[in-house]
Amino acid sequence: WIGALAGSCLAWTAIDRIGRIWSTVAALVGFVVVYVLWATLAFGSGWLIPLFCLLGVVTWWGAAACWPLPSELAPTEVRARAQGLGSGLQRVSIGINVLFIPHMLVWVGFRATLLVAAGISVALIPLALWGRQFEPARKSLEVASGDELLAQPVVGVADPVAAPGAVTAVSS
Repeated sequence: WIGALAGSCLAWTAIDRIGRIWSTVAALVGFVVVYVLWATLAFGSGWLIPLFCLLGVVTWWGAAACWPLPSELAPTEVRARAQGLGSGLQRVSIGINVLFIPHMLVWVGFRATLLVAAGISVALIPLALWGRQFEPARKSLEVASGDELLAQPVVGVADPVAAPGAVTAVSS
């Protein structure tokens, strides 16, 4: 819980400053560093415990960056569905980990499993960097989700001075 608390505090202070995408990339790089150190230098030593705590920091920092993204990027009408889809995909990913990691430990061993996990993290970095175009940091929720672009007056004339989509006069 020490690593999780530290990672959550780090995310709380850094995500809006550096953005969710860069936080995700930093977490992926952190995974690579921790896994490679675990598999090489720290294997069988007392360094496994501090690295496990560091893994908690990296995990919670990365998770905190990913949790709000689906609802921040989706328009208001589908925001709850997007959050449900994002949460569902995270649970599928967790399920895959729970299913495959024990088998990999038996099939290829602890070190190789860690190095495969590091390789997967490296492979995900370009995908995370591609997502920079959707970065919601330092944007209002309306701009990040596209609500501002979709705002159309239903009846009447839009007032350019008022909030986007505001209607001030009813036309007949």
